[in-house]
Amino acid sequence: MSELLKRNIQTYFVQLTQGCGRPGCTNPNCASNPTASKQDQPTAIKTAFALATKNDVSNLCASFPANGPVPSTPTPSAPPPKPSPVKAEVPFIRNYEEFLSVVQAARETNVFTAVVRLVGSVFGDPESLSKSFRSPDPNMELSYDINQEDLEKTYELIRQLPENVQNSFRYALERAALLTKAPGAPSTSTIRIYIMLLNCPIVTEEEQFQTILAPLIVAMASTQAREGMMDYWRGLSREKFRWAVDLIQNFITKRSRSTNGPINSDNFLTSAARVIQPLFEINEEMKMFDFSVFYNEALSERAEVIDDYRNWKDSSRGFSFCNYSFLLTPFYKSQLLYIESKVEQRSRRAQAIGQYYMGVDTIPFLGIRVKRESVVQDTLYELGQYPTEDLRKELRVHFVGEEGVDEGGVKKELFQLIVKEIFDPKFGMFIHNSETGAYWFNPNSTDFAEFQLIGTLLGLAIYNNVILEVHFPKFMYKKMYNVKADLEDIKSYDPSLYQGFRKLLEYSEGDVEDIFGLTFQVTYKNEFGENATFDLKENGEQIPVTNENREEYVRLYMEYLTETSVKQQYDRFYKGFSTLCSSPAFHLFRMEEIELLICGVSTLNFHELEKVTHYEGYTKDSDVIRNFWEVIHSLSEEQKKKFLSFTTGCDRAPIGGLQNMRFSITRAGEDSDRLPSAHTCFNHLLLPEYSTKEKLKERLVTAIGNSEGFGML
Repeated sequence: MSELLKRNIQTYFVQLTQGCGRPGCTNPNCASNPTASKQDQPTAIKTAFALATKNDVSNLCASFPANGPVPSTPTPSAPPPKPSPVKAEVPFIRNYEEFLSVVQAARETNVFTAVVRLVGSVFGDPESLSKSFRSPDPNMELSYDINQEDLEKTYELIRQLPENVQNSFRYALERAALLTKAPGAPSTSTIRIYIMLLNCPIVTEEEQFQTILAPLIVAMASTQAREGMMDYWRGLSREKFRWAVDLIQNFITKRSRSTNGPINSDNFLTSAARVIQPLFEINEEMKMFDFSVFYNEALSERAEVIDDYRNWKDSSRGFSFCNYSFLLTPFYKSQLLYIESKVEQRSRRAQAIGQYYMGVDTIPFLGIRVKRESVVQDTLYELGQYPTEDLRKELRVHFVGEEGVDEGGVKKELFQLIVKEIFDPKFGMFIHNSETGAYWFNPNSTDFAEFQLIGTLLGLAIYNNVILEVHFPKFMYKKMYNVKADLEDIKSYDPSLYQGFRKLLEYSEGDVEDIFGLTFQVTYKNEFGENATFDLKENGEQIPVTNENREEYVRLYMEYLTETSVKQQYDRFYKGFSTLCSSPAFHLFRMEEIELLICGVSTLNFHELEKVTHYEGYTKDSDVIRNFWEVIHSLSEEQKKKFLSFTTGCDRAPIGGLQNMRFSITRAGEDSDRLPSAHTCFNHLLLPEYSTKEKLKERLVTAIGNSEGFGML
């Protein structure tokens, strides 16, 4: 489309919708003609295109400031003059004062036709808009030569003007947004237009999301456009940067909730994912906001996990939000991981069945037979007998001497029992910090093969979608991503040591050498319970900690605690763990999200659990059930954790929260003095029909206070 044709289309559109401003105009294609039929926007666009493509300007009003060639008289019969070879100068607004002068003149006569025409022609034409509001400051590279202050004042002034001006402004912005998308790399002028449109307050109005922001986002989604916007995003203030993130996030949320079709094929949503990616990358680099501000709950709820997974595995199928995983909630990612493990398990089973019919002695499942009295030893032995590739088969657990089919509950119970025993300090493989409840590798334990098997066991739990009551310090998850621990990470394991480090680093009343008396040597208990030492650097015993080297001391001490002292134990553990947890879906998780994947969510919302609970022998309106939930909601946070551990074997919610957990309550007989009981492997509470709320609370609190987290069955 030529520039001349494009401008004539725009001119006709304004004439059809706003008019030329002449009282009593007789042009049938002008809104100022009192007898002309009013045209809505879609109709006006079609009419404008039809008139402009005739290459006949006789339908343009003579007094209208057209961008294209205009006849010298409005007489329809007069032959049109030949087009001038000189390109017409496009209108533009230099600054706020220039626009204000036009507005003031209109206010004096109360006729805003000139303002309507100026707003429509400048803000509706990318070339005109690009030439407007240039900054007088020559050092405005990051703002792309935009006089931001004058632009914002102009936007605010327009909001105060009559409705016909504001309508013209909205229509103009819609045209500009549609016309900014062009093939190839966007010019500096186009980037300037993106910025000017994004900063317009009208863009944030919900009714303009589809007409202005949507086409603008599509235009900005190309690789070249995103690269062109990087410097602008990077130069924003913290507050303005967050505003930009929220603007695109709100668009994604509203679009996700309003569209009916598959969101993977929604051009506006896929474009928005591409546009927000540079903002995420800049935030990762500059650490302005927590990564969670990029989660989009609405998108994660609407996305079809299976289709998204298939597209991710085969890009020829279509777009996948997995490539923009920063938008996806941890719960969505856990669903992807679950699907991936199920696909792998089915593949292994089909392969095993095929081998069986070919005469190869193999089984389609990973079968584990254990005795309750030796559950850890039996499990570790059984796992050690299988080749690595068999660990990805579907897990089937059988307790020797017990009937029952493993439909999920038995394997969950197995992991609960193993975790309870393995992480007992008496087992000797992990050290427990009573202050935080966190576990860390015992540097004195040299059962390296068992560490590998334990890593395999934890990986197997994740692979089979079982959460564990395991609390590692935060630096454990950093190690999995080869990121060093910092001082704040130590706090999650040993607050006393953390406070000691802080006091050492912040002491300012003299020389720390005289006050603390430390050297570059640490003391620890060896496997015999005797004091032993380790030099943080060569001849560490002879090197005092001073004001000048105390930061080095803290750094080396943290390296000793988190790396050097447990290197062999951790390396073997991680080797086993990564056997099952190294898939593409696993690596969609950030290191901050791995803790949620392994041991669930510590924040408990029992109102969400109430909404999803199933009942057997009761209904949600039964008196005892009403009393039960009133009691639960009245408990302290610590009591709620004990209740969850009593009924599920873990004091944390699954990733995504309690609303994603299967939970049931069964009637366990008439009113009696019996305590409630639970099948933790099925998240199943057995509740007698207590006669009063007071009795129910007393019996329940007694049960959860004496169960040690594994119910009464």
